Amino acid sequence: MDNVHSTSASENSTPESAVGILDKYYSTVKPLRQYLDDVFKLSSGNVSRLVNLSRNGDKDVFLDLLTTCYVGVKQTPRLSLRVYPAALEMHEVIDQAQSRVFRSKRGQNVITSGYRLAQHSDDMGKAGMARSGITNFFVNTIINVFYGIEWRTLLQRRRCDDPSAL
Repeated sequence: MDNVHSTSASENSTPESAVGILDKYYSTVKPLRQYLDDVFKLSSGNVSRLVNLSRNGDKDVFLDLLTTCYVGVKQTPRLSLRVYPAALEMHEVIDQAQSRVFRSKRGQNVITSGYRLAQHSDDMGKAGMARSGITNFFVNTIINVFYGIEWRTLLQRRRCDDPSAL
């Protein structure tokens, strides 16, 4: 997903300023909800099969995520994906993504900022982390955001109400 980036409008900035920043680097910028709807629509070809990302009783923080987080893409996604129930927790997804970036040896990435390969036996990462060999040496607030309840909720959402349609 090298050509996708997202940002969220904070209390101190307006969505327009966040969109303006993304517009400088990406040809298409849209709210997260619209981006996900478009990706799922491309995959299924049938809008009616999509389940709403939001549901009755959702917390405001999750609804805000869908509307105030913007995604910038360099090209319109032409992918076809199949959606499965989440098999991993968010921390496992992040751990695997960081491990892949470090294994690729392509240098720093926004998700590996603040992390490095462990160099000493006592430098093997934070307790409870799924991977070894990677250690956190300063806070990466971009990664910390993904540990929030709203991102965990999004990870758990299924595209279809009917599991047999998956």
